[in-house]
Amino acid sequence: MSKLIKRIAFAVLALVIFTFIGYRAILALFPFPEEKISQIKYSKIIYDRQGNILRAFTGQNDSWIMPVNLQSINHNFSKATLSIEDKRFFKHPGVDPLAVMRAATSNLKAGKIISGASTISMQVIRLLAPKQRTFFNKVIEAVHAFYLERKYSKAEILNLYFELAPYGGNIYGVKAASLRFFQKLPYDLSLSESALLAGLPQS
Repeated sequence: MSKLIKRIAFAVLALVIFTFIGYRAILALFPFPEEKISQIKYSKIIYDRQGNILRAFTGQNDSWIMPVNLQSINHNFSKATLSIEDKRFFKHPGVDPLAVMRAATSNLKAGKIISGASTISMQVIRLLAPKQRTFFNKVIEAVHAFYLERKYSKAEILNLYFELAPYGGNIYGVKAASLRFFQKLPYDLSLSESALLAGLPQS
C-alpha cells in the first residue's frame, strides 16, 4: 500500500471518528426533543356518530393543529409535498448530502443565501424545537435529524410533518389546512387543491 493511500485511509478514518464523537457530543449537550413529540397539543374536535366534525377548538398557542395519518391523506398531496420539499426523502438518512452541495454551490455563486438544504426530517426538528437560524443551530438540527431517522420510520416522520407543517397564520398540519381552505378532509383533495396546499409551507 502506497503512502498516499495510507494517508487517505487515515484521513477518512479520522473524519469518521471525529464525526462520531461530534455527533455523540452534540446529543449529550443538546438532547433530542423527544418530549416535544409526546406533548403535541392538538385541537379538541367534537364528532357526531357518523364521524363528521361538529366543532373544533384551537390547541396550543391558539393554533389549529389536528392529528392525521398517512392513510387519510390523498396520495397526490403526499407526492406534491415530497416533490417540493424533499425529493430524496426516502433515500437520505436525515440530511441530504446532494442537496447540501447544491445549496452551497448556489449560495457561493450568488454571494448570498438563496437556497437551503433542509430535509423534511430537519424541518420536523425545527418545528418541534424552533431555534434562531445560525450555522451552529443548523448543525444541531442536522444531528437531531439523523437521530430522528434512527428512532422513527420514514412513514412516522412524514406523518409528523403532515401534522406540524405551517400553512399560514395559526394553521398547522394538512388536516387543519384542508378543512380551513377547502372545507374537506385531506383524502378528498383534488389534484389542483393538493398542488396548491403542498406549496404553502414554503411560501
